[in-house]
Amino acid sequence: MQDGWIKVYRKMRYDILWEIKPFSKGQAWVDLLLRTNHTEKKILIDNTMIKILPGQIFTSEKKLAKQWGWSRHKIRNFFQVLFENGKIGTPERTPRFTLITIVKWGLYQSTESQKDSQKDIGGTSEGHRKDTNKKEDKNVKKEKNKDISFSQSKKEKELLFNEIWKKYPDKDGKKDALRHFNASVNTEDDWKKINIALANYLQSDRVKNGFIKKGSTFFNGWADWVDFKGVKKFIAPEPEPETPEQKAIREKREEEIEEQKDKKRIATWKAMNLEELGVERERYILRLKNHKPIEHIPEELLRIIAEKEKLEGK
Repeated sequence: MQDGWIKVYRKMRYDILWEIKPFSKGQAWVDLLLRTNHTEKKILIDNTMIKILPGQIFTSEKKLAKQWGWSRHKIRNFFQVLFENGKIGTPERTPRFTLITIVKWGLYQSTESQKDSQKDIGGTSEGHRKDTNKKEDKNVKKEKNKDISFSQSKKEKELLFNEIWKKYPDKDGKKDALRHFNASVNTEDDWKKINIALANYLQSDRVKNGFIKKGSTFFNGWADWVDFKGVKKFIAPEPEPETPEQKAIREKREEEIEEQKDKKRIATWKAMNLEELGVERERYILRLKNHKPIEHIPEELLRIIAEKEKLEGK
């Protein structure tokens, strides 16, 4: 059954079965979710106060490598796979720590309040459970027109706002823009519509001609752009035809660049161990499944794997 969800308690990370190493990739992903911060907190590092938001994980590659039974190189490759598939944002790395942001963290959360969840876990009396159920029934009626999977947490909504704010060209008025966003984006449908509105606005002749609204102004009236019909398909002007000499020079330059990339890639593969090469091969397999612009797994990668397997007697 693919729909629905179950509760997984964070203390499961301390179960003896969970400590068996090395972790599988699925176990590593769930472990990240279990580690994810669900309330805002601050951590003091070298006299600098770092704010950790809900949906973020404050950790280090060294710590994860020890607890997962992985190499740090394998962890970096795993993060790259998660990033390419839209599960995490770009990891923020420093010599002391790594900060990871789970994309759409709110989708992994229960719609129950933390207080009610704690009471259910603790085993409340039957009478109290009935009262709680009545309250939940009333809440369901009030929220029946809302998408219950969309996060209503202020901090988690701020993460979504930052995601779309990055795409807006004029950064003036961010504080007011966030206020307008919080007031107008309350459901998954609203989130889809504001992204459509922004795409329509950015493709409009107005923006192409350099007339861009302040960020706060657009987010106050973004709904006007959801059904905007004035978007014209941009047609690039025809380039000047290449002369035979220009074409030969361009093709030679492209070949040289590709050769340099191939040499660097092959040198990296030769320096990897079999486990790391396996991760690299899986990345290519995943890209093929997701219709990324590659046609096959590089033959040189497969040759290097075969040679190392032969040397190690596998």
